[in-house]
Amino acid sequence: MPAHLHVVSIRPDLSTDNNLEIKLVVAGESREQALDLVRKMEGSQRFKQTQIESERSEVQPTNGDRVLFDLSALYIPSAENPEAGGGSHCAQDGRGPGGGEGNPAGQ
Repeated sequence: MPAHLHVVSIRPDLSTDNNLEIKLVVAGESREQALDLVRKMEGSQRFKQTQIESERSEVQPTNGDRVLFDLSALYIPSAENPEAGGGSHCAQDGRGPGGGEGNPAGQ
């Protein structure tokens, strides 16, 4: 999160193609801070199609928040590593880490 920018609200939503979309309202001192956040989110492997949907200037700024931004981004969850589960998938079938017949360990 860029300095002098903070999240006012966050809510999940489904996009038209059933992807998880995150809707954020952030507030700060300048538009550049929101653009910095968008760049950082786009550089992350967890977000794509990040954009500023609207921008509002505060006539009577409170807490230094001169501008509010509505952002949206598609959230991309991480792919689970099957080995990270501590081998629980092997314990279910009782065949161990090799996976059974025709699948020697390490292949």
